[in-house]
Order: sequence, then C-alpha cells, then structure tokens
Amino acid sequence: MTNQKLYDFILGKFYPEKISFAWTLKDIFINMLASMFTYEGLPESIRPEFIERFLILNGSIAGWKYDGDDKKFKDKLIVSIGGESEQPDIYGVGRDYIAATQNGYTKTIEREVNGVVIYNNSLYQPDIQIINAFVDELTEMFVSLRTNILYTRNKPVFKAATDKERRAIQEAFEKIKNDLEPIIVTSTNVMEEIEGSETVKVLDITDVQNADKLQYIVKSIDDAFRWFFTLYGQAVQGNGKLAQQTVKEVDGSTSLSFIYPNDRLKMRQEGFDRFNKMFGTNITVRFSDAWLTESIKYKNEADIDSDQLLEDPAADPADPAADDPADPPADAPEEKKEGDTE
Repeated sequence: MTNQKLYDFILGKFYPEKISFAWTLKDIFINMLASMFTYEGLPESIRPEFIERFLILNGSIAGWKYDGDDKKFKDKLIVSIGGESEQPDIYGVGRDYIAATQNGYTKTIEREVNGVVIYNNSLYQPDIQIINAFVDELTEMFVSLRTNILYTRNKPVFKAATDKERRAIQEAFEKIKNDLEPIIVTSTNVMEEIEGSETVKVLDITDVQNADKLQYIVKSIDDAFRWFFTLYGQAVQGNGKLAQQTVKEVDGSTSLSFIYPNDRLKMRQEGFDRFNKMFGTNITVRFSDAWLTESIKYKNEADIDSDQLLEDPAADPADPAADDPADPPADAPEEKKEGDTE
C-alpha cells in the first residue's frame, strides 16, 4: 500500500466527510479545467480527455507512435504521461523523455526524433498542485459549514434522573412526532415529578441563534471558488463596484484572468504544431465555447474608452455636492473684473 493510499484509507476511516468533500471538489476542478480546450483533427487513437487529464495531473505528455504489445494501438499515434530523463541540457531540461502508458509499457522519446513532448504551461508544471491547495482550504470550509449547521439545529437534550423519567419523556415526544392521540397526564404522573416542577430541564448544546453566522462561512466558500475560477479565465464578478470606477477597471479582472489560460493554450498549440510536423497530422487546439466567450470579452476590452465612467447608482443626481464647485451655476451673475464700469 503506497503512502498516499494509506493516507486516504486513514483519512476516510476517521474523517469520511473530509475525504468525501476533497474528492468531490477535486473532480469538479479537474473536470472544469479538462473542458477548457477543444481539439480537432485528432486520430481515433488519441482521446482529448486523456490529453487534458494527463497534462493537468502530470504537467507534460509525450506524443509518439506506439510499438508495444497492445494490438488495438499497435503502430498508432498515442499520447502518454512520462518524465524527463536524468541527462539534462544546459537549461536543466531532460534531453530525452521517458514515456509510460497506463498498462506499463515504457519508451524513451528522443525529442523531435521519434516523438514530441507537450507541456501544460510555461513552467512545465501540472495544475494539480494549485487544485490541491484550493481543495485543502475548501474542504476545511465545508467541514466548518457542516459542523456549524449541526450546531445550530434546534435539538434539545432533556435531563432525566432515572430510566422511568427517560421513558416518559421519550414516549411523550414520540406521540408529538407521530401526531398520535393527545398527551394526558395525571397529577401523580412522573412528568410532574421531574426535578420537582412541571418543566423538564434541557441542556443547551446547540444554539439556533447562531444560524445567521453561517453566511460568513458561505461567503468564504464563494470567494475561494471565485478566486479559482478567475485564475483560470472565468472572471466571476461581485455584486458591487466602487464609485467613480471606470468600465475598464471593473472589467480588468477579465484580462488578469486570461494570463494563465492563454499560456496553457500557447503551450498546447506549440506542442501540437511540432506533432503535426513530425507525423503529418492536422491537429488544432482552441478555447472551448465557455472560454471562447470570455476570451472575446478580454479582447474587446481594448476597445473600451478608459475615461468612460460607470454610473454610480448610489449617487443622488440632485445632490449639489456632486457638481464641480469650480463651475458656477448657469444663471449666476458674471463676476466683475477690475476696470469694468457699469
């Protein structure tokens, strides 16, 4: 059992809700990033979902002609994960690339000789490191949200000194829950004997009044998701803006959020251009529809007048303070200058 599997086993055994949250969030983020690009011209032996999955998880892939024992893919073009060889060039990049298929076949790829290496981004790094960072924080937030939801439930804990008292209280609440016949007690009923009064004592281990505090945890979760989506090209805007903001200032997050997607697209296009040159294919890569829409917004920002101000809905148009004090009212008498006569 590997260390990761052992960790997952221990975490799942003692904190099942944590590992459930973590794997669900990880699937959401990986699936989102895997849908960023659309491929055209791929041979049937290369599946686009595996291109993206391998790049997101490994940071690089090799494109080559398979010569292993799997008859289904024999002499067909494939992509696979791998790693740099131990012999680096002057920049520290491996001169060769050791490719490995998911069924265990390995092959040494000589760059641009018998295969090409395609990278996820300019740092040659996978996205899973970023994904894991967000998943770790969001998992803690979701556990906090779940814990606080449970704490704010109206769940009274009744005190009973004896089993007889416990059964009497339990029976009464079963009748309330199931809407059975009316609950009738006599003056000698055990319910009146509890703690010497007609009121059953309750332990306050939950507090329903704290339910309004849940909004702060929800807001933190929303901000974390927004941060991740913005980093990868889906600039989710907030509900408000500051007074006297320009259109460009409000839309600026679109330009910021496309730095990383553009880099990922560039590395894929350059990699498959080399693949096409070597193997005579015509594979193209572009943004998928969701990112293409945002990309159009990003490119159109250059056409926005930077001096164009957004109207502040909170400003009062009748407020004289909004006028420039340097501009006199239209009906004000003209100020006399020195030397003027009546």
